[in-house]
Amino acid sequence: MKISFTVRGNPKAQKRHRHTRTGVTYDPSSREKQDFLLTVQNSAPAIPLNDPLKVKAAFYFPIPKSVPKYLRKQMIEDTYPHTKTPDADNCLKFILDSLNKIFYTDDKLIYSIVIEKFYSETPRTEVTIEDDKS
Repeated sequence: MKISFTVRGNPKAQKRHRHTRTGVTYDPSSREKQDFLLTVQNSAPAIPLNDPLKVKAAFYFPIPKSVPKYLRKQMIEDTYPHTKTPDADNCLKFILDSLNKIFYTDDKLIYSIVIEKFYSETPRTEVTIEDDKS
């Protein structure tokens, strides 16, 4: 089975867990994860996948306004790599945590990951999840 979806808008990154003064730990990204999951819910399988999985995630960030014209043209015409924050692994962690228990039973099933970050005029996140049965 192969599941692919695209989410329009700026890619999100997993934020570091926070601690209150009383020692309670919480996830500051939990609201954004719920919103992300609601956006992709219609792509979810009827039963969460329980096979070894491959994940490919491509993050397209907006082109900064301060970029010179020659570089902007290159970013529009070609896939120009995004090497600024947020880190690629934090962006992927946000997605994997959001989809856990809905798209697959546990993220430990993922054995292959491809992460890409680019600039684009249309910011978006593209995700493909593929099991070994395909």
